[in-house]
Amino acid sequence: PGDTNAVWDIFVRDTQTGTTRRVSVDSNGVQGNGDSAIAVLSADGRYIAFRSRSTNLVPDDTNGVVDVFLFDTQTGMTTRVSVDSNGAQANNTSDAASLSADGSQIAFASDATNLVVGDTNSTRDIFLHRRGPGSTPPTATPTNTPIPTATPPYSYDPLYLSLTSSQTIGGVSSADEDILYFDGTNWQIFFDGSDVGVGSSDLFAFSIPDADTILMSFNTNVTVNGIPATPQDVLRFDATSLGSTTAGTFSLHFDGSDVGLSDATNEKIDALSVTPDGHLLISTSGNPSVPGLSGGKDEDMLAFTSASLGDVTSGTWSLYFDGSDVGLAETSGEDVDAFDILGENIYLSTQGDFSVDGLTGADEDVFVCAAGSVGDITACDYSSSLYFDGSTWGLSGNDVDAFQFHPSGPPPPTAVPTDTPTGPTNTPTHTPTATATPSPTVTATPSSTGSTLIFTPLDDAYVNAGSPTTNYGSSTTLRTDASPDLHSYLRFDVQGLSGAVTKATLRVYANSPSSLGCIASRVDDNTWTEATVSYNNAPAVGNALGSSGAFGGAEWINIDVTTYITGNGAYNLALTTSSGTAISLASREAGANAPQLIIETTP
Repeated sequence: PGDTNAVWDIFVRDTQTGTTRRVSVDSNGVQGNGDSAIAVLSADGRYIAFRSRSTNLVPDDTNGVVDVFLFDTQTGMTTRVSVDSNGAQANNTSDAASLSADGSQIAFASDATNLVVGDTNSTRDIFLHRRGPGSTPPTATPTNTPIPTATPPYSYDPLYLSLTSSQTIGGVSSADEDILYFDGTNWQIFFDGSDVGVGSSDLFAFSIPDADTILMSFNTNVTVNGIPATPQDVLRFDATSLGSTTAGTFSLHFDGSDVGLSDATNEKIDALSVTPDGHLLISTSGNPSVPGLSGGKDEDMLAFTSASLGDVTSGTWSLYFDGSDVGLAETSGEDVDAFDILGENIYLSTQGDFSVDGLTGADEDVFVCAAGSVGDITACDYSSSLYFDGSTWGLSGNDVDAFQFHPSGPPPPTAVPTDTPTGPTNTPTHTPTATATPSPTVTATPSSTGSTLIFTPLDDAYVNAGSPTTNYGSSTTLRTDASPDLHSYLRFDVQGLSGAVTKATLRVYANSPSSLGCIASRVDDNTWTEATVSYNNAPAVGNALGSSGAFGGAEWINIDVTTYITGNGAYNLALTTSSGTAISLASREAGANAPQLIIETTP
């Protein structure tokens, strides 16, 4: 759908799900305005490199020549790789790309003379681009052999960050209420605060728990959607679109005054994250004083285990990270004002200059603690080099307010278990992108005992009692939650069945885990559409058909719906849960992980 550019495009076909996706698009899904060709796929299936004459796939493409681009199928981001190590565009044609197995290195041929210093041979050369600092060293021939790098490597798992002051970086203008996306070479706007009523408000902290949700705290009092919030509160933003055109709704996620955060100077939330098991982690602008925890400092991280969230927030506090144990001094400079956690590593940024174990840096830098332990006795093995050197990218003097690598973990819960938080691990999920909507597909596998046909949805969407008039039909996720009520709808057009149905299974990809699982129910109203359905006009949920049982995150779940599927026709299903913790599932817009209706028939 929407292929109207009348030029050559690049597509990727998933032979397991039968879905086809166009990849010669920009990071917002806008189709290319020139021919694209000669694509190569990384061995892990995530990255696709291709050549293109398009001038609109990335900002500031003004060289008027063929370039090499890289498309990330997980994030939907498109970057230009035929650039020099500072991101400057090539002055002549580039093509013939080759990818390393994990897509971190791209070899290509080019007639350009400005990609490296000393290119005076007046002939076509082979170049190697690595995503991150020092990106395009010359090499004699393309190679798919990974090149060792310092620890930690400058791989820049998609980095999201917000700055204290407005700045233009990589040709992108950013204000202090915005969130930027950085892939190691190119910068883009991920969240435009001025679009949603928080212009001129300093975004002090954020976390992106899943594809469509951003948790935020601000440095000053704000009011959005009629909801007032102080710097001790956390707002939840449910996005309907992200990027240069940001839209969605706000709600109060965490009321700090309910749980002891009341000091307008010392207890501002200046850093936050969400662990995979649902605990909220924060750091504060000064020394906090909260119930059940004494001696907290601004270089510490506190874990909040919630019993309830929203307008009435309740729960308990514990110490997650003791900065004084690992060399962070009780000074304003070493106040931890941004962090993220990947596996056993804690990535940190401070309010000012820092010095730990011989490593020094400034407020625009990110450094790494390999945590041996957390809690009352915190232990770190610091990396000997900076993970992110802000001065390299022109950020000297501009504090990194907040950062995060991947949208990860389950959607923010309304209630979480009260066990002690454990060290989180990284669980990447898809970031929202305005890509072309996939068409429903069907594949058939005949056999001597019958046929198996696989259908993808014609429509799917979730609805949200907390935002009863909002439509989420373009979201890459489906959601279920008992409080507030979130449930999802799917419509399948079943055609081509020649035998009797012997089994029908709804197969859905779970982004987050659930101990209670999902329930599939029939929906007898066939008039809803994913483009218009909202909580206020959603059809009634009918009789339950089956349940998934408990499942983990990042896995497929199966629900038996055989009693409902009787032959050819339109079938509408709803997904609900009895769990008070939200569940995130992949929608048809997620591409390879789109839901499936698998039908087995007699011969």
